[in-house]
Amino acid sequence: MFQSFSEKLAASGFQHRATPLGRRVVYRLADKSAYVSVDADEWRALCASFSARVAPVRRRMNWMYLSLPPGIMLYALTLGQVIPGVGVIILLAIFGGPPAIYLWQSREVERIARSIEAELARRPRVMAPPEDPGKPPRLLDIACLYLIGPGLILSVIGEIGGPDTFRGTPLTGTHFGPLAWAASAVIALRLFWWVRGRLAD
Repeated sequence: MFQSFSEKLAASGFQHRATPLGRRVVYRLADKSAYVSVDADEWRALCASFSARVAPVRRRMNWMYLSLPPGIMLYALTLGQVIPGVGVIILLAIFGGPPAIYLWQSREVERIARSIEAELARRPRVMAPPEDPGKPPRLLDIACLYLIGPGLILSVIGEIGGPDTFRGTPLTGTHFGPLAWAASAVIALRLFWWVRGRLAD
């Protein structure tokens, strides 16, 4: 199942703060208090540990989302028949359930990320590495995570194919709108930083 935004954000944060230097990785702690040195193999192991520890949380989140509609229906057909205020409870579950699940998952991801960060904080302190001209600003990375996805591809297809491309489907009217233009601008900026880094090598 898909990765949540919070999971992608945490993983990209680790990568953004890391600077590979041969067989070592210099990592800036999230609180910006210091830089630490990590062996490249150990760095890969820590990244793999984060992914492995987040995976069960992601699966649980997905099952919660999938179980929410049948759970609401089961409640409405059983306890909802005898408990007063069933309509309010069902509305709260419908509109409040997904945000609550996402917030729970985000807190779990943050907890795991903090534990990985604590492991990194125990590594030897080093001087800050040279600035990498090919590393884009963190806000640009976040914008990429938020804007670039399947929706952009569908917008391109809808724009090229015309108004009849998705006729008769929930995607009717999909075209190259403001979000697609914003995503294109983010891609262009990301490519600019990549080219800048290549030229600096």
